[in-house]
This record gives sequence, structure tokens and C-alpha cells, in this order.
Amino acid sequence: MEYRGRSVVISGDTTDTASLRAMSAGADVLVSEVMNKAFAGHAECALERLGDPRNADIFRDIRTYHIDAAELGALAEEAGVRHLVLTPQVPAVDERLLQTVLFTAPIAAVSTGMLTVAADGTRVSVLAP
Repeated sequence: MEYRGRSVVISGDTTDTASLRAMSAGADVLVSEVMNKAFAGHAECALERLGDPRNADIFRDIRTYHIDAAELGALAEEAGVRHLVLTPQVPAVDERLLQTVLFTAPIAAVSTGMLTVAADGTRVSVLAP
């Protein structure tokens, strides 16, 4: 969306794609889902060990259509995104330390833009220049 010289990009479940990169180029705000794929991989292995192949398959499958935190951070940095808003996050965690470990730290390691881990009701203001 573009309005009065500002732009907001909203993605759905996605991976790092050329179209997402093109749409995000120079965006003031990118609202994106995000996953910590390493966490999902550990969950998959744990479920396999517990004899729960159905749920292990779910954790294997979801990694094919979600973007990893580090991938998203790199995409945002390369696209020049000014403010990255994460919603939803997989896994969903409310504890700030876990949000940092799973999402903000991997993104901050590769991206210099503003970062918000959103929860229901989060508002982001995009002021016109």
C-alpha cells in the first residue's frame, strides 16, 4: 500500500521470494510472519523421538512455507525496509526473553532497521513526510 509518499507491505505465509523482495524495496513498514526454523526442527526431532510422526510431519511441513528470522532480517536489510513488524511469530511466545532469542536477536544480527514484535492490538504509525 502506498499513501502520501509512505509505503506498507503486508505479507502472508511466505518464504524469501523475488516478489516479496521487490514489493519490500524501500518500504517504510514491512509486516511479515516469521518463524524460527531451528526451533521447529528441534520440535520435529523431539516429536519423532516421542513416537508422534503426525505432529513431527507438521513441524517439517511448516518450515517449507514460512520465512526464517535471519532470512527475513537479511531481506529487510537488503530491501532497505525502515520498520519490520513481526506478526505472527512461530512459535508464538509472549515472554520477552524468548522473543529475543527466537526472533529479535537473529534479525538484529543482520538488519539495522526498526523492529517490532507485534501482539494482538499492536499499532504502528506511518506518518506522512
